[in-house]
Amino acid sequence: MNTINLKVELYNRYGSVQIAKIPTKEMVADEKGELHEETKMVETNVTLGALLIHACLKESGDRTEETILKKFNLFNEMEGQDEIEVSDEELETLKTLAAETYDVFNAGTIITILNTK
Repeated sequence: MNTINLKVELYNRYGSVQIAKIPTKEMVADEKGELHEETKMVETNVTLGALLIHACLKESGDRTEETILKKFNLFNEMEGQDEIEVSDEELETLKTLAAETYDVFNAGTIITILNTK
């Protein structure tokens, strides 16, 4: 089994932690005191887990039941976790998904991190 720390922060090519803007919903009171839902963009550091989860959820050309369930199960293992244990096969799947989803810099960073496990 291979242990993956999903909280590892990723750096951009200039050496700074990558930042992403994530939409979040919150309840806000207007002038009359009535509550309504508002979406705000919140900056957060990009983590290995966030990118791997995104790669699992991204649509791909392979829509077979086997592939969909493999990606879905990996997503479920990662969601809300700081660290996971994966088999060699699952590790290879995550590397493949990263390569298919991200540009060379991000995919290379993810694969390099996963290769150290």
